[in-house]
Order: sequence, then C-alpha cells, then structure tokens
Amino acid sequence: MSQSHARRIVLPRYVETVTCDAADTGATRVELPNGAHYFIRPMHTQGEVNRGDGSPRWKRSDYDLYPIVIRSGGVPWYEANLWIRHRLQEKAYDPHSSTRDIASTVNDLVAYLRFLEEENIDWMDFSGFFKDERPTYRFKTYLSDLVIQNVISHSVGQRRMQTVIRFYRYLMSETHFKPAKPTWLERQVKIPVPTSQGIVLEIPVTATDLNVKGKPTPNPFDAHIRDGGKLRPLTVEQQIWLEEALHAHGNYEVQLMHWLAWYTGARLETVLTFRRKHVWASTTPGGSWRTACIRYATQARHGFVVVAVGPGTGIDTKLNQNYPLHIPVWLYDALHGYAHSERATKRRKMAAGGDIDDQYLFLTEKRKQPWYRSMQAVPELNETNTHRRHKTGDALGHIIRNKIIPAVRGKHDGDFHYTFHWLRATFGMNELERLVDKPRDPNQTDGPKGTLMDGLKWVQARLHHKRISVTEGYVRYREAVELARAAQDAWETELGERVKRHALEGREKLDGPEATR
Repeated sequence: MSQSHARRIVLPRYVETVTCDAADTGATRVELPNGAHYFIRPMHTQGEVNRGDGSPRWKRSDYDLYPIVIRSGGVPWYEANLWIRHRLQEKAYDPHSSTRDIASTVNDLVAYLRFLEEENIDWMDFSGFFKDERPTYRFKTYLSDLVIQNVISHSVGQRRMQTVIRFYRYLMSETHFKPAKPTWLERQVKIPVPTSQGIVLEIPVTATDLNVKGKPTPNPFDAHIRDGGKLRPLTVEQQIWLEEALHAHGNYEVQLMHWLAWYTGARLETVLTFRRKHVWASTTPGGSWRTACIRYATQARHGFVVVAVGPGTGIDTKLNQNYPLHIPVWLYDALHGYAHSERATKRRKMAAGGDIDDQYLFLTEKRKQPWYRSMQAVPELNETNTHRRHKTGDALGHIIRNKIIPAVRGKHDGDFHYTFHWLRATFGMNELERLVDKPRDPNQTDGPKGTLMDGLKWVQARLHHKRISVTEGYVRYREAVELARAAQDAWETELGERVKRHALEGREKLDGPEATR
C-alpha cells in the first residue's frame, strides 16, 4: 500500500474569472505556450449589477486564503473543490464570512482522499453487491479502526464521516451523480432538544447507518466543558505551575498572549490579531491621543478597559461576531507598556507596513511577522497581494508543546497537559468560582451579587455565549469535579479502613500459633 500525498494548498488570493474581449473592463491577457492568447476578467467588476456568469452580485467571486484539495499527482480534485466553492458561496451573503469557516471540512476531504488513494478505491464506484465493498462503508470501517486504536478521537471520526456524507449528498442533488448501489441506508429519528423555556421538543432528523464505532464509555472522572471543543479548566495549582513555567521561559510576548486569554476569555484568533492601536492609548489622561486616553481612564475606574473586537475592528473573532472585550486594567497597562517598548517598536519598524496603527501587536522575533494572519486584510501590511502567507498560530502551539508543557512536567506533574484554548475555560471557571456562593465585596465594582443564576449570566456575558446552556456546562463541570473528588475521598477512606483492618488481622495471626510454624 503506497502512501498518499494528497494535500490541501491555500491560495493567498483567489479571484474567479471569465473569458472576455480585449476591450472589456479589467481584461488581462493570458499567453499560451503555442503563442496564442486570450483575455480574462474578474467574474464581477465594479458597477455591474450581476456577475459575469449572470449570478446575482451578492455571490462572492473573490476570496483570501482559498483552500484547494490536491490529488497525489498534483491535480486538483474537481468534485471536492466544486463543493468547497458551493459551501463558500452559501455563506456569501455574510460579508464577514471567511474560508476559515470551512477549514475542518477541507481537512476531512483531504483525509478521505488519502484513504481512497492508499487503498486504491474509486470514490465513484458503488457497484459492489455487499455494502462493505462500497467507498462510504469502507471509510466508516477505516475510521472506526483509527478510533479504537486511539489514533483519532471518536468525535473527529464521526465528523469526517458526516463530511463525506454531505459531500455525496451535494453531488447527488446538484451534479446528477447516481451511484449504482446505495451510498448508505437512511432512517428517520427524533432527537429531544430542550429549549430556553424548559420545553423539550422532538426534532425529526435523517440518520444513516454510517456511524463510526468505538465511542468511548463515559468516564465520571473525565469531566470537561464543551465550549468550541472539549476544554478542561486548569486548577489553581496548575495555574501556578503554568505561570511559573511561562516566567522561566522568558518570552514576554508569549506570557502576554497567555494572560490575554487567561484573564479575558479571548480565543487564539482574537489574542493574536490585536493591533497596536488597540492598546496604544494610556489609562492616564493626556498624551497625543487625549480623547482615547480619557475614555480608557474612565473605564479604568471600573476595573477594566473595554476593547471592541470583531469585523471592522481589525481583531478576529469566532464566527465573526462583534462584541466588547473586557481587559483588566493591570493587563491593559502591561499591553500598553509593551506596545510602547523599544523591543516592540523595533519589531514593528522592521515588519511589512512599518510602525503604523494597524500593525499587529505581536510579531515574531526573527521574521517580524504576525503569529496569526487576520482575515481583515490591511493593504499597508502587504496583506492583499499574492505573497500573503497563511498563519494560524502554529508557532505558539509549538512553544506550548515543546517548551512550556515539558517544563511543568519536569518539575511538578508528569501527566500535565493543556492547550491555549483551555485558558478560556480557565477564565470562565475562575469567574464562576469568584462570584458564586460568596458574599459580594462592598467595594466590588463589577460582577453579580453572588447567586448561581447571577454568576451564570455574568460568565455568559464575559464569554459571549449566545446560549446560556453552553455556560451551564461550567456549572456541571464544577459539580462533576466536586462529586468525583468526594467519591474518590470516600473510596480512599473506605480502602484505608479496610487495609488497616486487614493489617491488624495479619499481625494477630503472626502473634498466634501460626507464627511459630
């Protein structure tokens, strides 16, 4: 079995074009190897009511960081890329949509293509009499084996299978693809869904027989929070270890990145796309940005500074949501001091675009590049041409995996682990612990009074959850951990009493007649 080299490539800039006459607006001449030529122009040009193919104007025809699935031989997988284009155009009505919204879909297609090539399977051949001979069922078996072997998680395996199902559904409905035998068997089921009013509705859905096997048995001691992934808040002790390791590592930028997620709940894409302008003003009135300084100083009296994030601000957010991010004053002052430092200024001056308001706050030391490339491109930063590179914070993940985690394991706990996203859950849990079931400090200027519901609403607002059911996961996690700890303590107590009793019985036997034998 040969290893597949199927992969995903990302085009810095993708513009759909149509052939045209030389005199058309935006016409570009394309030379052919045989000396012939033709002209193309963008699918949509300024001032046109519709696109060049007659589609409505709101259908996008240009994208940044456009993903393409490539076969081993270097040829694009036409049908898969057609579906990717369809998925992106489904979101075209949203001006803030981006290609990152379907990143997992593209990765799943690549995983499927690699399986097909390594097993020498024709993805269109459904002529097999037995189900296990057809591509979809063979992929299900393959994914189940990976799950059982702990190569991938069950959730990842199930997601990949669902992506393949949606892919074939699209082909059968839009491209007239007709498999010789069924791709899967379907049945109608009803799933209970609780509403915010406490009513449980049964929603009919179509299920298939392509369920990936190997779903793990629930472990009462494996508590976690579902908030954009399976998150596990760090305990107070683990937080102390982490801060100690970050300080010892000595990279102040990495430390600031952690703090920004740790004390605001911000996600990776939000933290790494902060710009100079967002922390340039001081919390002390005065200076060149007097208006901004006065505004920040007013906010600072309430214990935090509010920075707007989301589309139009230069700071990326999940699902392109706009919301205010509350930054503790001490942390904002630390970011402000860093932005004005000689070290940060030197990096900005050497970066593309120079030391301007829209320059990224965090730049890498060697190449002076952003750690994460925002979808809100800035022309002055050379982000709209074909040399734009795709960056998603991998360098920070490398530091965490190879520097920070080993440092904690070597000094404290050999099983210690965390991801950057866990800091968001840690922030939420810290807020809940700080506010729930505790009397409110009369000097406290923010936060609820101390009841569970007030605490939930406060954490929901700070984490910007649309549904409070997501926030309730933090309470369930808190209860599960306390229950598991109580059960463990009770078991250890019972075990200890048994061991003591058996030890006493053994000693009595040693002191008895048997001891002389």
